[in-house]
Amino acid sequence: MSISLAPGVRVGFRGNPVVLVPGRDPLVVDGDTHDFLLRVANEESGGAPTLVMDDQETARSIQLLVDHGVLEGESADWTIRHQTYAPSLSDLYFRRDSQVLQQVFAGVATATGRLVASKATVGFGLATLLLASAFVIWALPVTSTMVTVLDSPGTAILLVFVAQTVRLLLHESGHYAVAAQCGDRPGVGYGLYLAGPSLYVDLSHLESEPVATRLRGDLAGLAVDGYLIAALALAYLWHSDGMAAIVLLSLCTVSLASLRPTEKSDGYWALRDAMGARAVSATWATPRAMLTALRAQDTTVQRFARVLVIIYTLFSVFALCSLPRWLFGTYHAVIDAGPRSLAVVLLAGVGYPTIMVIALLVVRRRRTTRLRPIRGRHRRDRSR
Repeated sequence: MSISLAPGVRVGFRGNPVVLVPGRDPLVVDGDTHDFLLRVANEESGGAPTLVMDDQETARSIQLLVDHGVLEGESADWTIRHQTYAPSLSDLYFRRDSQVLQQVFAGVATATGRLVASKATVGFGLATLLLASAFVIWALPVTSTMVTVLDSPGTAILLVFVAQTVRLLLHESGHYAVAAQCGDRPGVGYGLYLAGPSLYVDLSHLESEPVATRLRGDLAGLAVDGYLIAALALAYLWHSDGMAAIVLLSLCTVSLASLRPTEKSDGYWALRDAMGARAVSATWATPRAMLTALRAQDTTVQRFARVLVIIYTLFSVFALCSLPRWLFGTYHAVIDAGPRSLAVVLLAGVGYPTIMVIALLVVRRRRTTRLRPIRGRHRRDRSR
């Protein structure tokens, strides 16, 4: 019997047992199936390989691969796990592809591509992000920074909005650049999270790449963030300014949030790829859920949960150590500026979440009234 890979199917490199089938979720297969598909892919250049169906088990295995759209021909029970992802608060509630944004990312990626062209440049950018963030958290003058916000809240909010927009474009262009270097032209667009609107880049193409490439794609956006924040930190050291401090604080806060590994953010995908937890199908955004996962039967899930518990503990210690400094500094700023100065800040703090909740309710209502819920393929998006 002559068989071949179905059109558009991509098989992961050796050691990366994933299969990409157009229009479907990624498939995680066992080692024997992966080796077989690699042989099929390698032999196709010299003609379709011929398979002798000498037993019913082999016939059933091949048929199952055909049923999943991996192979062309006749063929059915092999250990294939359909890689699914449990929904979480970090998922997009609304998404729409955009050709205009794709052109913008492609253009910006030409400038950021060099910053994420290798593991060294990505690693350096990530280290720079952590060092610059440590400087902002531990060395930035809290009272004077908060006084600046209270004295000119409108200007501060506008500057933060502009800075975050620029950061987001550069961040996503970093992800886009890695995909482009692998020969892909990923889909991009905009969407709505629980935390607010955002942009995304579809990196599903990288699922079949080696671990090093996938990690570079996972962390490329944060590496670009690191270079941007480091440049602004140096400018701040050269000429200290309250508004610049506010911008630095906002950029570091959002970037560090993207590094968290407990939800479907950049840090989650990177940790998942680094640990080989390709079949992990859930995220644990709460300590209780992670403690439950520690008793899971799957050793991969247990190992992944243990690492997350360690990260949770380290983050909690770090937060508790830095929190008093910012609380006391903010308190003194409010005393100096007067209680009335909090009005605009409190209004923004209440108004923004209210707008987001209303937007999510409107989106969800339209989706449930106009369309029946459809289980579309999961896409490995990088955003924020």
